[in-house]
Amino acid sequence: AMIIADKLKLDSDLAYSMGLLHDIGRSFTEGQFKHIVCGYEYMKSLGYFDAAGICLSHSFAVQDIHSYVGAIDIGGEEQKKYQKLLQEKTYNDYDKLIQLCDAVATDTGFVLPEQRFVGLVFKYGFNSFTIQKWKAVLQLKKDFSERLNEDVNLLLQSYQK
Repeated sequence: AMIIADKLKLDSDLAYSMGLLHDIGRSFTEGQFKHIVCGYEYMKSLGYFDAAGICLSHSFAVQDIHSYVGAIDIGGEEQKKYQKLLQEKTYNDYDKLIQLCDAVATDTGFVLPEQRFVGLVFKYGFNSFTIQKWKAVLQLKKDFSERLNEDVNLLLQSYQK
């Protein structure tokens, strides 16, 4: 995120911070969707509303909680609350950037989004939003690649070595 932000003249420190914080909820729960809730609520409680927004949006190139790949391990009322928050959120460059980076980064390095998609399908399966979500992520990659005047994956792989 920092590399792309720097090339686009965005705040690279902010992008780096958001990239580090997007999954902070995982430190509070082993839950799947629950990590989004925990991260969002924790960052909000500290007054870091932009980071809270990233915790909420990072898994949702499609703004619907049912597009989440994995268990939605929160109750019905909580689902309604976070669905509403997500649908009302206006995505900025940092939301989109972290969504893209989350789709091309693994614990072993950068991959094509399609490689990440396959890994997630093997792990969690398909849902009715899978293809729509893939298209949305591929559109993010296209949009950022056009803004960069180079392919996102080629750029990131040049920093991987």
